Amino acid sequence: MRKKEKQVTFFLFSLPAVLCYGIFFILPLILGLYYSFTDWNGIAKGFQFIGMENYMKILRDRKSYSSILFTVKYAVLLSLLILLISLFLGLLLNQKVKGIKFIKTIYFFPAVMSPIIIGLIFNEIYYRALPALGKAAGIGILSKSLVSDTRTAIWAILIANIWQAVAIPTVIIIAGLQSISQELYEVAAIDGAGWWRRFLSITLPFLAPTLTIVLVLAVKDGFLVFDYILAITGGGPAGSTNSIGTFIYQTAFESFNYSYAVANSVVLFILIALFGFLQIRVMSLVEAKES
Repeated sequence: MRKKEKQVTFFLFSLPAVLCYGIFFILPLILGLYYSFTDWNGIAKGFQFIGMENYMKILRDRKSYSSILFTVKYAVLLSLLILLISLFLGLLLNQKVKGIKFIKTIYFFPAVMSPIIIGLIFNEIYYRALPALGKAAGIGILSKSLVSDTRTAIWAILIANIWQAVAIPTVIIIAGLQSISQELYEVAAIDGAGWWRRFLSITLPFLAPTLTIVLVLAVKDGFLVFDYILAITGGGPAGSTNSIGTFIYQTAFESFNYSYAVANSVVLFILIALFGFLQIRVMSLVEAKES
């Protein structure tokens, strides 16, 4: 009887969280999936069931197709750059040098700032500071705004995003590095292994699970990029930096085609799930091969 009472107590304590999760996450997900098969504009009371028409439209819509391609490209670049930069910074900040705690504190500061604020700051830098500096120094590539060129606009967004996004992955990597036994490095050094050999044979294999987490988080951030684009380029120039997120926003709240926007959201969900699964699968195979 006591065991049953405990189960009832645990159930009652978890019930509010379960209800909130169901109401605010599961229910909207189900309703959104349903609306993606309709022609609802988000305002009208009436709508019709149109089946897979919205999803077929995505295949024919050049703007939707280009936004998907940009998002995939952006997510791949962001995840690779965050992985490499945060790994480098993690190895650097893991060293025992004087003042390293102060450096870590200053370095982590961008992580607590709002992405939209960072986007607006970099927007001013790209439009005012860099062109003025480029003209004064005679540097042609900096004499005009990076966001005004379709070839450099994506890099302008990436720089702002990476400046903030590498902080938390670096902390995660530092925690992973500190969990590796120092005795392994000492034994390897006695055997004559250099820094690079110790890095390949000890650091990377033990850090693989941590790097998997960093990659999954970075890919998710890449696919969900919205604030930086909205603040820096607005999707321009000529729609070259329109991600799925900004395209969904424009479709739902500017064109009032809610059901089509929801269909694009479902596609975005599938892409994130697919890339996350592939990443975890590949890293699991790598870990199994190394062990």
